[in-house]
Amino acid sequence: QLGREPLTPAVDRRDEEALIFFLAAAYTEVHEGHIRIDFLYEKFRGKTKTVADIFIPFIGLCWGLMVVWQGSRVAFHSYAIGARSSDAMMWPLFPSQIMVPIGSALLCLVLIGKIVKNIVHLTKGKE
Repeated sequence: QLGREPLTPAVDRRDEEALIFFLAAAYTEVHEGHIRIDFLYEKFRGKTKTVADIFIPFIGLCWGLMVVWQGSRVAFHSYAIGARSSDAMMWPLFPSQIMVPIGSALLCLVLIGKIVKNIVHLTKGKE
């Protein structure tokens, strides 16, 4: 009966949302778009602010590396067993699943760049 079942494109919408989120995370970080606890961060000055600028991306890097690791495991397992979506089109899951670790790896590269930049900034003693 028409109208009782969702349309096929609506069922696998979560894959596209994950793709957009994980690829956009690195872009957002490059443009300083992620949130911080500004009421604390704005009180930091000099070396304290630089240390915070090393510590905060380091926490994000730890999370990102876990997502790369686990996301890769899931994606390659899906590839190995030939996992497909449950809708009528039977799309392979691997292409959308691999975007999660790829997007997270891009975010990790951005975070590593920020950490290195701030370590150099801290060691050269520039205020």
